[in-house]
Amino acid sequence: MDKNKLINLILSLFAAILAWLVLFNISDSVVSVNRTIDINVKNEQSLLNKKLDYSLGTTKAQITFKARSQDIGTIRDSDFNAYVDLEQLTSNNIAQVYVDILNDKENAITDLKVEPSIIHIDTEEIQSKQIEIDVIYDGEPKNNFSISNVTLDNSSVSLEGPASEVGRVSTAEININTAGIESDISGNADITFRDSSGNTVEFSDKTSSNISSVSYNVEVALEKEVELTATIAGTPDEGVIYTSYDILPSKIRVIGRPDVINPIETLSLGVFDITGRTEKYTEEINIEDRLPDGVMLASTQARITVEINLAKIDLSTASPSGSDNVVIEPVNEGDTTSIGPVDETEVETETDANVEESTEHGPGV
Repeated sequence: MDKNKLINLILSLFAAILAWLVLFNISDSVVSVNRTIDINVKNEQSLLNKKLDYSLGTTKAQITFKARSQDIGTIRDSDFNAYVDLEQLTSNNIAQVYVDILNDKENAITDLKVEPSIIHIDTEEIQSKQIEIDVIYDGEPKNNFSISNVTLDNSSVSLEGPASEVGRVSTAEININTAGIESDISGNADITFRDSSGNTVEFSDKTSSNISSVSYNVEVALEKEVELTATIAGTPDEGVIYTSYDILPSKIRVIGRPDVINPIETLSLGVFDITGRTEKYTEEINIEDRLPDGVMLASTQARITVEINLAKIDLSTASPSGSDNVVIEPVNEGDTTSIGPVDETEVETETDANVEESTEHGPGV
């Protein structure tokens, strides 16, 4: 091979290599790429320890980098971590935005830049509040029934979160359907939070409560009108007989558990001893002191007046047959005194007569 041919061969080889390099750089050129990624937070506990909540002035960052075109398809958003470090927060609440390259892509990425490079961090106080739970009854119980008591497994709820959310809450309540009930009911109800205007307060995931619902038990009471009675015992003075008693008011309304109130038709005021009495008399009684266990007064009038009526007999004018007209028999407890037909102006009685008790307003009447 002569010298000219060798030179031409070398030049041809060099031209081919140069052409290949040109074509390779054209097909795998370095390009600039823009991506928008989320800004994460590092060391947020540094603010939470100070009872401060935070929010980022912006939650997105735009990154710019260079890479070869053949590598672009392998670079994903997850290969970057943009973040602020809250431990480095300035007194003006300014934080620098950092970007880390992940997943061993450092060699494929050059000239990495981020915008914004700094952001403002908004902070506010974390507030805690404990609120009593109110019970709202939906509907009226059945006629003559009422709600006597309600018990909750938790009487209050605790909230913690940003003051802008927790501070809006004025009340916490549950709703219980009590329409037409005539016996105790129980169940579970969700808690609703309301502001001072009665509007429902919704929370972000930054606000938490120790409970979201409560279990309840509602007890009902039955109200009923019952008649008052009295028991008369003993023997009045000689020449005096018992005739009747009057109770004012004669009926009262009582309230209590249905199983206690249902069987009650009358209430006794107790025993009134007329031994040695010479004339009619009255007694005032506080009915609340005479109510059985489990029975409460529903009426507004607690003072009861009992009037014991006694009549004098003129024994000197009584005929020998007077005992046929008036009969007063000594009786045992549980019996009633009986009186036969009497003259409107004269009444004769046996002097040893003994009236022990009567549950009617008059003897034998």
